[in-house]
Amino acid sequence: ITRRVSGFKLVPYNIPRGNLAAYYPETNPLVPLNSFGDDSGTPTSKSVPVKLELSEALADQRIA
Repeated sequence: ITRRVSGFKLVPYNIPRGNLAAYYPETNPLVPLNSFGDDSGTPTSKSVPVKLELSEALADQRIA
């Protein structure tokens, strides 16, 4: 299942390489509703794999 959110601006920040930070509830659609931690029972929003993609509009601007 592919889950998407859009309209974000990427900003470099001093966090470990391979990690990202985002605000909630804007990124809640990335977290499956039935995904909870085994021990805590809390949503797994801190361990969701993501793929960042350049928007088509920005990609078109780079080509032009």
